[in-house]
Amino acid sequence: MGNKKVRSVFKPKHKRLVDKIYATQKGSTEVTLNNMDKLTYYSINYPEKVNKVATYFHEKIMKQIKKKKYQHIDVSLQALDVLLSSSPTQSYNLYAEHFLVVASQLLATNDQRLQDMATRSVGTQTTQDRH
Repeated sequence: MGNKKVRSVFKPKHKRLVDKIYATQKGSTEVTLNNMDKLTYYSINYPEKVNKVATYFHEKIMKQIKKKKYQHIDVSLQALDVLLSSSPTQSYNLYAEHFLVVASQLLATNDQRLQDMATRSVGTQTTQDRH
């Protein structure tokens, strides 16, 4: 218990914020809203960190795909959807680039669940209006 707490202190803030969006209840596919708000605030107010956040999400989702952690993949895609829809124009392209790579990798799998998640997430983004 204590060892995990010590390790998280040394993690960069963007990684800690991303890690906290996952619910602690097993099987939950919901983003932890309070922590998602903190991550959104962080990415809006520190645009220089957006690439690190997006890259970390990309790495995390790739690991989740290998481990077939469907609930976490779903939460990650929801979080990317929120970040894409709330990000200012200068940050949007960085998130969109990583989002499209992740979506294409999900679609390239032979796993119907992952393909459905990617399709739903891409559909969400195409129906949103950009300012």
